[in-house]
This record gives sequence, C-alpha cells and structure tokens, in this order.
Amino acid sequence: MPRPDRIVARRRVVRAHPARGQTTCAHGAGVHGQMHGAAVHARLHGRARQRGAMLLAVVFFMVVAGFLAATMLSTLRNRSASTALDVQATRAYWAARSALEWGTYHVIDPLNSQGLGASALPACFASPRSLALPGDLAGFAVSLTCERFPATGAHEEGTHRVAGYRLVATASWGAPGAAERVERSIEARVTRCKNPNATGPDHAC
Repeated sequence: MPRPDRIVARRRVVRAHPARGQTTCAHGAGVHGQMHGAAVHARLHGRARQRGAMLLAVVFFMVVAGFLAATMLSTLRNRSASTALDVQATRAYWAARSALEWGTYHVIDPLNSQGLGASALPACFASPRSLALPGDLAGFAVSLTCERFPATGAHEEGTHRVAGYRLVATASWGAPGAAERVERSIEARVTRCKNPNATGPDHAC
C-alpha cells in the first residue's frame, strides 16, 4: 500500500499539469483576444486616415480659396487703375483739343483782333506755347506748336492770298515714365485765305 506522502505528491503533480482541453480553451481565448485587438486597431487606424484626408481637403480648399480671393482682388485693382487711366486719357484729349481750338482761332483771327491789313495774313504765335486750362483740366501740362507755310508772306491765287498752318497740341498728366502717365496729341492743318476786295473785318475769301 503506497505511503500517504507519495499520494499527496502525485496529486500535486496532477494538479500542476492542466488537462488538454483546458489548455486548448485557454489558447483559443488568447487567439480570439488578439484578433479582437487587431480589429479594433484597424478601425482606429482607418478613422485616423479618414481624419487626415479630411484635414488635407480642408487645407487644400483654404489654399485655393485664398488664391482665388487674391486673384479677384488683383483683378479689381487693375480694373480700377485702368478705369482711372481711361478717365485721365479722355481728359488729356479734351485738354489738347481745347489748346488746338485756341490756336486755330488765333491763326484764323476772324475779328482781325491783331489789326492786320486787308492783304496781310496772321503769323504764328510764339511756339511752343504753354496754356493753363481751368477746372478738371487744370492739372494737365498743355503745349501748342505752330508752323506756317510760307513762313512769311502768302501764296497768291489771283486776288486771293493764302497761308497754311500746322498746329500740334499736346496734353500730359503725370511724370514721364510713371505708371499713371497719360499723354494725348492732336494735329490740325488750317488754311487762311484773304481777299483784299472782300468786306472786313476778316476779308474772307
């Protein structure tokens, strides 16, 4: 008959080694836990990737929106500056036109304000001549030149005496080379004819 102490030792040995079924169940539970953890990790990783993609989309949209806003602002500024230059160019034209009208009236001299004789034709004014204009045209630099043909005397065509004049008026705004610089020039050719036998004061042909 075995000794009691050996029976206790055997029992301890038996208890120290679990059954195969118990070992298999524990192993299966461990594998299941690992798979569950991997699935959770995959879901979290997928959500992080989605948040990253959304963040990139928002940043891209902000960059594109900023670029479009800057482009629109630049376009509006350019249009505003272009409109201002167009207005100044129109004013420059009328400033030059005003100077040209003044020069034409001077060489035609319909009222004979220069006190010339019936056969004498007006001479050119001192050229170039600067003119000061009023109102919105006051800021323009306006100059006018005159060239006479012939320089003195007149072409005689029977009893008619004829002289020609070339007038060039230039109006400018802004310093040379500046972005806001505008300049307009107008040229006119004027013919003056006198008939000494015609009635005064202009003795027009």
